[in-house]
Amino acid sequence: MHVLTVCPGTINTPFFDDEALQRMPPCPKRTIIEPQRVVEAIVDALARGRTRITVPRFIAAGYVVRALAPRFMPAAAPNARR
Repeated sequence: MHVLTVCPGTINTPFFDDEALQRMPPCPKRTIIEPQRVVEAIVDALARGRTRITVPRFIAAGYVVRALAPRFMPAAAPNARR
């Protein structure tokens, strides 16, 4: 058995209707990705035997910052919504 953990960013799905998109902060709205991109990343990760992926990759940097400087992340998060 193979287990893959997928940490996705904001995905363009029906969950985000027009009203939700209007209320969404600019940062996640700018980085919204199509479901096909996530599917392709999952298939590729499974083929390579990976156990964890972040899609899109650049948001993994936020995880590193949160791990290394946990007090910085909560203070920075409200600024990212502006």
